[in-house]
Amino acid sequence: MPQAWLVRGLQRQEFIENVMYRIREKEEESETANWQKFLCDLVTVILLEMRENQITKRITEAGLEEALEAEEFFASSILKPLGNFARTESEKKALMAEILEKVVTSFTREFYWALAKEEDNNPMVIFHAPSATTEVELT
Repeated sequence: MPQAWLVRGLQRQEFIENVMYRIREKEEESETANWQKFLCDLVTVILLEMRENQITKRITEAGLEEALEAEEFFASSILKPLGNFARTESEKKALMAEILEKVVTSFTREFYWALAKEEDNNPMVIFHAPSATTEVELT
């Protein structure tokens, strides 16, 4: 029989995977340009919620119909399930932090891919050499 910490760790991992699955589903529905803006907004929303529950307060006061797209997604796809799953405030914050890390990684990945593509397509501009593997003087 496994120990309690191991079981809860597996439950947390499954919860995070489900949240990231919802985020990937959202990505499939979005256009690339809008997706970057959405991820940036989602990072902001998560940070605001982690700081002082600001998104919960705003949605409670203004109503979900006045929420930004990222706020609405966060409230329905992350915050509500998180509230049902987390057993303490510290567990809730830790799970939000892990979600934040994964969202930031998704957000920044686009920039790294764009640079890699540019390096392949325009090595003279990026490297001042005909290819990335050309030997050059260290300046």
